Amino acid sequence: MDKVLNVELYAKDSNLEGAYAEISLPARPYELRRALQKARIGEDTELSVIVNDYGKAVFLSGTQESTMDARTLRGFNALAAKLAGMNDMKLAAFEGLVMMETDENAPRLSMERLYNLAFAAPNCHVLFDVTNDEQLGYFFAEEGGFMPELDALPEAVLAHLDYRKIGEEKRKENGGVFLEEAEGYVQFDGDIEDAWKDLNLDPEEPDYAVLMELLRTDTEDRSPVTLKLPADESAIRSAMTELDVTDWTNVSTLCLDCKVPAIGEMLAGLNNPEHASRVALVLDRLTAEQSVACDALLEAVPCPDLSAAITMMRSVDAYTLTPELSTPAEYAKRNLLNMVGEESAQYLIPCVDLNVYGSHLLSRGTAAMTEYGAIQRKDGQPLRAPLDQAQSRTELDMTEHDQTGIREQSGDEGNAKKPATRGRRRKGAAR
Repeated sequence: MDKVLNVELYAKDSNLEGAYAEISLPARPYELRRALQKARIGEDTELSVIVNDYGKAVFLSGTQESTMDARTLRGFNALAAKLAGMNDMKLAAFEGLVMMETDENAPRLSMERLYNLAFAAPNCHVLFDVTNDEQLGYFFAEEGGFMPELDALPEAVLAHLDYRKIGEEKRKENGGVFLEEAEGYVQFDGDIEDAWKDLNLDPEEPDYAVLMELLRTDTEDRSPVTLKLPADESAIRSAMTELDVTDWTNVSTLCLDCKVPAIGEMLAGLNNPEHASRVALVLDRLTAEQSVACDALLEAVPCPDLSAAITMMRSVDAYTLTPELSTPAEYAKRNLLNMVGEESAQYLIPCVDLNVYGSHLLSRGTAAMTEYGAIQRKDGQPLRAPLDQAQSRTELDMTEHDQTGIREQSGDEGNAKKPATRGRRRKGAAR
């Protein structure tokens, strides 16, 4: 699924400085959910959308609403998905339809109207490289059937026709437009149907924890295969059959969407869907709240490998995520309120550099600021406590293993000497 638009999202009336998200559309369900969580946007939150890059849909610049809610954003995402699947002909037709309905006095269209226009694109006639009325006039005059009154005229007469005027009249008669981005002419013949009413704008709950794309690296004859994880053995075998492989040696994996994106990136590096599926089982058991806390935790505590990440993820219930904090200054203010109370904090806060104080508090390692808010241990321990404890257990196991080896070695050496001693005693006794 090609990305078409790059946008930034903000909660319109939020006073959180660091609460925003950047995302490329069309986005998959978990991608979109994470963006809304980063920007602290709920279902009823009014949000602002800033488009940084329109990609191949530059003609949409300034035409769509900039204020939306979560449902409208999902409609915008659906529009981007529609655009991603358009060829040059349909994209030019869509540009023409947008131009037909916008002007200086009414430059913006509702998301519903844009979506319906996108579905009407196949009902357009597109003439590429026809860029002015004169060229359009030649087309209508020379193509048989469009202007029967001209078909019987001799060439000598046709040469004296005002093709610019013919083109202008036909353009106005048919409501056609010359494109600004693509080079061509578009006119619409048909009705605009209400495709928006059939669009599901409710939050989507994916039927997977990880969506993975599998691709053969030793041939170009096989198309990529999409696999939903966790998967049972039959689904995995079916994917292998579709790829025509017996193992994963020549198969690369790409994570398309994941309940915990940081884990998804690591899973792709395994290049083994069966191993990834076992990890996906762990992800699948996470609640929505736990999954976003896991994302925040893995951002706060970078993990060197998948094993360490899973160790952190399994301890997620030991942490508290506070989405209403987005900067060190906000964290410092909350700390002062909790420490001295609201009345005293009102006098103290103006006298404190909150950014410096907040950064100092966070430097202790017991809390961190993430894209999802502030995260900290409930017991006040360092954020990376699970990793340190796991490392301590490993070192202890290694020490015990070494000590066992020493004892066994000492026992072996002792046993090696005893037979000789017993031999000497037996020799003495015989004497």
